[in-house]
Amino acid sequence: MSGSGGGGGGFVDVGDVACSNLRLQIQIATPDPVGIATVLVGMVLTVTLQHLGGHQVVALFNGATRVGGLAGGQVSRLRDCLAAGTNYSATVQSISGPRVLVNIEPV
Repeated sequence: MSGSGGGGGGFVDVGDVACSNLRLQIQIATPDPVGIATVLVGMVLTVTLQHLGGHQVVALFNGATRVGGLAGGQVSRLRDCLAAGTNYSATVQSISGPRVLVNIEPV
Protein backbone atom coordinates (compact mmCIF):
# COMPACT_ATOMS: atom_id res chain seq x y z
CA MET A 1 0.00 0.00 0.00
CA SER A 2 1.54 3.31 -0.94
CA GLY A 3 0.55 6.86 -1.55
CA SER A 4 1.57 10.38 -0.84
CA GLY A 5 0.13 12.90 1.54
CA GLY A 6 -3.32 12.86 2.99
CA GLY A 7 -4.81 9.48 3.52
CA GLY A 8 -2.76 6.52 4.39
CA GLY A 9 -2.86 4.58 1.18
CA GLY A 10 -5.52 3.01 -0.94
CA PHE A 11 -8.92 1.87 0.25
CA VAL A 12 -9.00 -1.58 1.77
CA ASP A 13 -12.33 -2.95 3.00
CA VAL A 14 -11.54 -4.23 6.47
CA GLY A 15 -15.17 -4.29 7.61
CA ASP A 16 -15.39 -8.09 7.56
CA VAL A 17 -11.97 -8.79 9.05
CA ALA A 18 -12.10 -10.37 12.52
CA CYS A 19 -10.70 -8.04 15.18
CA SER A 20 -8.07 -10.64 16.08
CA ASN A 21 -6.83 -10.56 12.46
CA LEU A 22 -7.03 -6.80 11.84
CA ARG A 23 -3.67 -5.34 10.83
CA LEU A 24 -3.12 -1.91 9.31
CA GLN A 25 -0.19 0.10 8.02
CA ILE A 26 -1.17 3.73 8.38
CA GLN A 27 0.27 7.20 8.79
CA ILE A 28 -0.52 9.15 11.95
CA ALA A 29 -3.11 11.66 10.74
CA THR A 30 -3.01 14.18 13.57
CA PRO A 31 0.52 14.19 14.97
CA ASP A 32 1.19 15.99 18.24
CA PRO A 33 4.52 17.86 17.84
CA VAL A 34 5.60 17.16 21.42
CA GLY A 35 4.61 13.48 21.20
CA ILE A 36 6.17 12.90 17.77
CA ALA A 37 9.49 14.17 19.13
CA THR A 38 9.51 11.26 21.62
CA VAL A 39 9.26 8.39 19.11
CA LEU A 40 11.91 6.36 17.32
CA VAL A 41 11.68 3.77 14.54
CA GLY A 42 10.91 0.39 16.08
CA MET A 43 9.20 1.86 19.13
CA VAL A 44 5.90 0.27 20.17
CA LEU A 45 3.07 2.68 20.96
CA THR A 46 -0.19 2.07 22.81
CA VAL A 47 -3.37 2.25 20.72
CA THR A 48 -6.43 3.43 22.64
CA LEU A 49 -9.79 5.13 22.35
CA GLN A 50 -9.91 8.73 23.55
CA HIS A 51 -12.84 11.12 23.92
CA LEU A 52 -11.94 14.36 22.18
CA GLY A 53 -14.37 17.18 21.46
CA GLY A 54 -17.40 14.96 21.92
CA HIS A 55 -16.06 12.30 19.55
CA GLN A 56 -14.39 8.97 20.19
CA VAL A 57 -11.05 8.87 18.35
CA VAL A 58 -8.22 6.36 18.02
CA ALA A 59 -5.12 7.80 19.69
CA LEU A 60 -1.52 6.61 19.97
CA PHE A 61 0.51 7.08 23.15
CA ASN A 62 4.14 6.73 24.13
CA GLY A 63 3.66 6.08 27.84
CA ALA A 64 1.53 9.01 29.05
CA THR A 65 2.49 11.22 26.07
CA ARG A 66 -0.05 11.51 23.25
CA VAL A 67 1.75 10.99 19.93
CA GLY A 68 -1.26 11.57 17.65
CA GLY A 69 -4.44 10.16 16.24
CA LEU A 70 -5.55 8.03 13.32
CA ALA A 71 -8.17 8.84 10.68
CA GLY A 72 -9.60 7.30 7.54
CA GLY A 73 -11.96 4.55 6.48
CA GLN A 74 -9.91 1.71 7.94
CA VAL A 75 -9.86 3.38 11.34
CA SER A 76 -13.60 2.97 11.91
CA ARG A 77 -13.15 -0.84 12.02
CA LEU A 78 -10.20 -0.42 14.37
CA ARG A 79 -12.33 1.86 16.58
CA ASP A 80 -15.10 -0.77 16.66
CA CYS A 81 -12.62 -3.49 17.62
CA LEU A 82 -11.08 -1.37 20.37
CA ALA A 83 -14.56 -0.62 21.74
CA ALA A 84 -15.32 -4.37 21.70
CA GLY A 85 -12.24 -5.05 23.85
CA THR A 86 -9.47 -6.05 21.40
CA ASN A 87 -6.11 -4.51 22.32
CA TYR A 88 -3.68 -3.27 19.67
CA SER A 89 -0.14 -1.93 19.50
CA ALA A 90 1.45 0.35 16.91
CA THR A 91 5.06 -0.21 15.85
CA VAL A 92 6.76 2.83 14.33
CA GLN A 93 8.02 1.91 10.82
CA SER A 94 9.33 5.24 9.55
CA ILE A 95 9.61 8.88 10.56
CA SER A 96 9.99 11.79 8.16
CA GLY A 97 9.47 15.04 10.05
CA PRO A 98 5.87 15.01 11.30
CA ARG A 99 5.01 12.05 9.03
CA VAL A 100 5.07 8.83 11.03
CA LEU A 101 4.09 5.47 9.55
CA VAL A 102 2.98 2.73 11.95
CA ASN A 103 1.95 -0.91 11.75
CA ILE A 104 -1.12 -1.66 13.89
CA GLU A 105 -1.70 -5.22 15.10
CA PRO A 106 -3.54 -7.01 17.89
CA VAL A 107 -1.65 -7.90 21.06
